[in-house]
Amino acid sequence: IERQPDILLTEMQDQLREICGSEVSIATISRTMCRRGFTWKKVTRPSVERDEDDRAAFKMLIGEHFQPEHLVFADECHFNQISLRRDFAWAPIGQRA
Repeated sequence: IERQPDILLTEMQDQLREICGSEVSIATISRTMCRRGFTWKKVTRPSVERDEDDRAAFKMLIGEHFQPEHLVFADECHFNQISLRRDFAWAPIGQRA
């Protein structure tokens, strides 16, 4: 957990199988993590500063060249192109991930 706090339960299961030769269920791994004082939490990251002038210029550009019915919006709430890191990680109870 210290080396890879964002490891998934399935990845832990695979490592246990490869390294120890043990077949352990996901539920057992999850219970063990909880008993050891770890929880699966959303990772806290500092917010990225926004440049309001750039945002205003972009809005003007879009407004001048496109009609609203020509715009398409995509929901990318589970994708982080900047860091390409997972959004959740294991952390001790009472501490941030």
